[in-house]
Amino acid sequence: MAQGAIYLLNGGREQTHCLAAQLSGMVLSRSGSVRSSNVRGSGQNCSGRSAAEGTRWGDVSTWALSGGVAGLVADTVAHPFDTISTRQKLRPPSEYSSFAHTTREIARREGAFRGLFSGVGATILCALPATGVYFCAYEVSKAAGQSFFGESGEDSMAFSVVHFFSGAVAELACSTIQVPFEVVKTRMQLGKSHQSPWGAGGKNYASCLAGFRSIVREDGVRGLYAGYKSCIALDCTYAALQFAIYEKTKLAVSLHRHADDKITHFVSGSAAGFVAAWITNPLEVVASRLMTKDAQTRAYSPRDWIRLGLTAKGVRTMWRGSLARSLMMASHAAVTFTVYEYMKRLGVDLCNEF
Repeated sequence: MAQGAIYLLNGGREQTHCLAAQLSGMVLSRSGSVRSSNVRGSGQNCSGRSAAEGTRWGDVSTWALSGGVAGLVADTVAHPFDTISTRQKLRPPSEYSSFAHTTREIARREGAFRGLFSGVGATILCALPATGVYFCAYEVSKAAGQSFFGESGEDSMAFSVVHFFSGAVAELACSTIQVPFEVVKTRMQLGKSHQSPWGAGGKNYASCLAGFRSIVREDGVRGLYAGYKSCIALDCTYAALQFAIYEKTKLAVSLHRHADDKITHFVSGSAAGFVAAWITNPLEVVASRLMTKDAQTRAYSPRDWIRLGLTAKGVRTMWRGSLARSLMMASHAAVTFTVYEYMKRLGVDLCNEF
């Protein structure tokens, strides 16, 4: 009993130290005064233990804080690309014909900042909780998978499978938080009334909060999860591909650069985001149209979408906005992983101070 009490006391002290270290890290100056001589690899947690030695709440709080900050920064930076991609997918080709043309038209009609950052409020509100849960779920799932496969090596096929499925688990875990905000954000990005994306339309939601109220009033809470199944299919596939590609690319790049180098994370994240976004663009088209209550889209069955995708017109439809989305997710993933890995490493260094 006494030994158990001592263990719990030490665990609580370690958790307190980790939390205090993370809060201290938020107010550090940019001078880089934090020492980094004890930087540990990605297979180790906040207290320096390997994945096989288990996860504690101190590790979870580090992942949550690091992921939340990374998501907030990345989502804000990439939002203009997301707006351009959404307009291309949901507006007639005659209105927005290309990436450059869409950008010019949004800036001309609505103003560059106001138009390109439509719906950014929903993005900011969602980023901290959703991305925090996202990275916590990924790290816990990855640690469990690595512990199961043991010392098979980071470059093995088994670890790639672990990264793939851990990415899917991460997206599934945060979906209940993320999807309602995604629905509101997507409708606000249309610029006009979400109920007539292919027509003239009227004024859209005045604010993020007004969007939530309007949807709940018209469709109930269920309306906040419009297109949930297609969104899950899209996001889980994207996250699985992104993490698998990121971990593999990071391993390859680290042969020429340090594994914890910011350039390594930035390049690996950018490559992972671009490739995963390009592959999953057809799913994004379907999910976006379901979220905006496109009656024609909602009438389609999975078989109808497969048939459409095999036609010449379907190929053009399903890949509309793919460049904008790929650029958006490349920049998003690059910033996300760079900030996340930096914050996580900072948490390890600061925990080691105590």
